[in-house]
Amino acid sequence: MNASVSPNSEAQTRREAPVRLRALMVYEDKPACLRARLALERMLSRLEMSDGCEVTLWRLDLLEHSWSREEAAKAAASADVVLISISGDQELPAATEPWMNLWSELRGNSAQALGLLFDSERLQAPEAVETALYFYRFALDCGIDGLLGWSDTTRAERWSKRCDRRADKRVGRELESTRNFEMQTNPHGL
Repeated sequence: MNASVSPNSEAQTRREAPVRLRALMVYEDKPACLRARLALERMLSRLEMSDGCEVTLWRLDLLEHSWSREEAAKAAASADVVLISISGDQELPAATEPWMNLWSELRGNSAQALGLLFDSERLQAPEAVETALYFYRFALDCGIDGLLGWSDTTRAERWSKRCDRRADKRVGRELESTRNFEMQTNPHGL
């Protein structure tokens, strides 16, 4: 008796793709970008997803342009996590609210998290409190999980330099191993 084996489910016939987190980082300036990068690295480390993240970057002042605002809203709508990193001692640019409204329209009901990051030295500024309340209300209205954080800018910069040094060492080792391989496969340079 010949019996053919058929898969019981579609899940058995295809390989499961690894989970990739999609993150959007909207930042005010370089120190703010470093704070967001550090926060994202910490989050990925805790989730044990160091290789599983797709990151999109947008500088906050670019949202003033309608095309950039629309593209950033699309990126936010498709992201799992949106990190907004600002100093906290200035009012938000005027284009922030239209960008967030467009994001809200485009996102549908997808599960998302919104992280707001401040420079720890400016956390008590009245603008920081107003901004935090604005983002809290936005997250609440949209059904988005909201997170508030702060970090010392100099600490984020030191962390970034350490990462850069590690990357430089890794690239150096890769170049050295490539040279060694070339020498082994062609010891006479022919």
